[in-house]
Amino acid sequence: MYTVRSIKLVLMVFTLLCGCNLPKYLPKGEDLYTGVSIRADSVRIPAAVMEELEGAVRVKQNGSLFGTYPKLMLNSTLKPPASGKESWFYRMKKKYAEPPVLMSQINKEDIQRRLQNILFARGYLQARADFKVKTSDRKGKIMFALHPGARYTIRNIFYPADSTLLTQKILADTINNLVRRGSFFDFDAMRNERNRIDAMLKDSGFYFFIPEYLYFRA
Repeated sequence: MYTVRSIKLVLMVFTLLCGCNLPKYLPKGEDLYTGVSIRADSVRIPAAVMEELEGAVRVKQNGSLFGTYPKLMLNSTLKPPASGKESWFYRMKKKYAEPPVLMSQINKEDIQRRLQNILFARGYLQARADFKVKTSDRKGKIMFALHPGARYTIRNIFYPADSTLLTQKILADTINNLVRRGSFFDFDAMRNERNRIDAMLKDSGFYFFIPEYLYFRA
């Protein structure tokens, strides 16, 4: 046990001494991805929505230690042994090595679409997300600016105008609605309402009803 700890300590010190030369561990013309930031304009976005947005842009990046990237150094020194037999030192390096996450590997347009889709699903029907890339010293960061616009609410709710038993059952249960006049336009709330109606109808004997029979038109 003492020996293993000593090896780890030596390996850490060695990588710290060698982990400062970032360009050496990156392909030519590439920048290291170091994260993303999200900023909204003057419109305040609720904390729950911001948390959802931040989760959508979270991309794993390389870990750093005191401004250095020792795992990248280890990765650059990984060369399969010619004999095919891995030494304990090679296995130790392989365990802690980490390939670089490059800016060119990050699909910025896809992240942009995800941000806009989330905002739309939460009622910001005219939302827009812009981004720019900031690079310095072979490190890059993506900066998103959100322009959500107004958040839409539901003015009125209309149900099918027919006298079928199914419709009458739904109308009789509207007191339990999850989607109400004045509430925010929200995809999750509509999905939950559809599932609620489906469960209620099955409990009432409509055993072959499925949620897909219900849809919202806005």
